[in-house]
Amino acid sequence: MTQTPPDPGQPQPWQPPQPPAGGDAPQMTVPAKPKKGGVARWLVPAVVLAGLAGMGGAGYYAYTALAGGGDQPSMVIPGNAIGYLRIDTNPSVLQQITSVRFLSKFPEIKDAGLGDVDWRKRMIEQLKKSNDGGTLKSVDYDKDIAPWLGDKVAVAALPPASGDQPTVVVALQVKDEAKARASIEKLSKDAGSQSDVTFRDGYALITEKGKGAGVAAALEKGSLATNKNFTADMDELGEQGVFSGWADLRSITKFSNGSTTAGAQNQLDKAGRAAFALRFNADYIELAGVGRGASGVKKLSGTEASQIGTLPLDTAAALSISGADQVVDQVWKGFIDNSASLGTQGDSIKGQIDQMAQQFGIKLPDDLKTLLGKRLLIALPEQDMSGGNTPQVGLKVTTDAQKAEEIIGKLEQVASGQGQESPLKHKANGQTFYLATTQGYLDELSKDGKLGDSATFKLAVPNAGDEQFTAYFDLDKLGKLYVEQVPTDQREFVKSLRAIGVSASVKEDGNSTFSLRIVSN
Repeated sequence: MTQTPPDPGQPQPWQPPQPPAGGDAPQMTVPAKPKKGGVARWLVPAVVLAGLAGMGGAGYYAYTALAGGGDQPSMVIPGNAIGYLRIDTNPSVLQQITSVRFLSKFPEIKDAGLGDVDWRKRMIEQLKKSNDGGTLKSVDYDKDIAPWLGDKVAVAALPPASGDQPTVVVALQVKDEAKARASIEKLSKDAGSQSDVTFRDGYALITEKGKGAGVAAALEKGSLATNKNFTADMDELGEQGVFSGWADLRSITKFSNGSTTAGAQNQLDKAGRAAFALRFNADYIELAGVGRGASGVKKLSGTEASQIGTLPLDTAAALSISGADQVVDQVWKGFIDNSASLGTQGDSIKGQIDQMAQQFGIKLPDDLKTLLGKRLLIALPEQDMSGGNTPQVGLKVTTDAQKAEEIIGKLEQVASGQGQESPLKHKANGQTFYLATTQGYLDELSKDGKLGDSATFKLAVPNAGDEQFTAYFDLDKLGKLYVEQVPTDQREFVKSLRAIGVSASVKEDGNSTFSLRIVSN
């Protein structure tokens, strides 16, 4: 049943799309002037439409009616997909509420009155101006796009039916099939391209000319929403927010056409699968990810819990790595394997590193493992670097502290022999080795600090003590180093950013998690 088109000038509550009468519509070939160009040609109109639903959508969906849900694009993507990207400008109610609260903290967004703006319309107008119309020269957004374009869009890659190129399919949610069909045909003609278009459960599926039947046949065997790996990975990820994606990395490497080295290919073959989502909280925006089934990813054993929360309260930036010594072992092995695959060039690189180690009197990778230790902390305090002041930065390492002292001593002797005096201050205390650029900061690092009590720190890197890798940047404290160099018209936006936090862990063999948070003021 065809729905009555809404008034494009007024915000409309989302309504579930109605399937076409009689079930799935048969495959339709969009007529256009036959031209060569392959995937790149037919993708032009598809990408334009995907951009309409996605680019700029983060600002749009946050200010529309608080409704969400509906069938996800994964329900109309074949289950054998090896890669999937999804944009939803009408996500869950919680995501909409929190995104409004988050985005309203930014002066440029709040003052722009985005509640009265359809960002999809604004974007197509800008595209028409930027390329003198181009493929959009005859498109009127209110007449040709708004009546049928839905809230969700996805792009997926399928294993190649023939040859060595994956099949690309674009899924656009539609509110009116007849209008969507006419508009897509119009865009295809303007682009001088040909494509196959089929309609399925409220979505238009756009593929390269001649690929539509294969996609439809694959979909009959099951959708991505029934793929057990996909559903398990997305469940582990949790809230999918406004933007999410999934990839079977091991399968993707089969179509790299020899563009990677043998060593890199070997690592990619062990990569497993990955899923990610961009989502909102009232105080931050987060890019979260999970990795699953990666045979090359092993949980580190006997690692020391992070003590990043014990750094001084005035810490402006910090990095914490638990099990750094074991990471060195893994990276070093990978380096040796890759060097071997490079032949003569690899032998040359390895020879240069061995020569450098001999010059400094150190043994690799053992001495490097000692310096990085079981638990490594690198910290930068809030400070004024003007007037020639020595930058303050320091390390706090859980390791064989006396051996670390000996290694640093060897490096200082080499520097002295070359007429250079080491500016570093360091000391060993039990199983902890401290190193800093100034004596004052070395003394500060030696004390238990209260960074973990900071509300900003807690928002940026929750559960930091349990993460194997953590990076933290307090932008309010670092701001004095760069804000004055920011253009005046962008300064208020920069000041609206409060902190950045990154964390990652391998929870069990093959499975990992990742988070990047940007906290607002």
